[in-house]
Amino acid sequence: MSIDVSFVMREIGERVTRSIMMNFREGGRPVKWKPSQRSKNAHISKKDGKSRLGKTLIDTGKLMRSIHYKFDKQTVTVGTNIAYASTHQFGAKKNIVRKITQAFGRPIKAKMVNVSAHKRNMTINIEARPFLMLQDSDKQYITDLAKKYIVGNL
Repeated sequence: MSIDVSFVMREIGERVTRSIMMNFREGGRPVKWKPSQRSKNAHISKKDGKSRLGKTLIDTGKLMRSIHYKFDKQTVTVGTNIAYASTHQFGAKKNIVRKITQAFGRPIKAKMVNVSAHKRNMTINIEARPFLMLQDSDKQYITDLAKKYIVGNL
């Protein structure tokens, strides 16, 4: 026999989603994220074409707006469906690979090549900036909510 606690799961989903939004607005909590290059230098925004200083992990706001939750009778899941989210959550070290279609001004059969032969470093190191995380206050809220539900149903 399963007990329907969907209203508790919905409440938890709402709370966690709000907390993650706050992580974006604060630039990381409880520890601030290392600033991205984009936030240090003025750049042209993809969203409106204006030059501005950015906020780390926020340019168009697509990643932040993608945070959502799903709940049912006994579970709640909070996350995102954006492909690059895990790169920002956990960090990454990537080698640049380019597709070349011409050499010396002449067309060639397209092929993928590593650019490591160049003198400049073509490895990108993206710092981990964990945005999908609960704060201590969220954990306490969830614990208190569960206790309140259990006591109310004894």
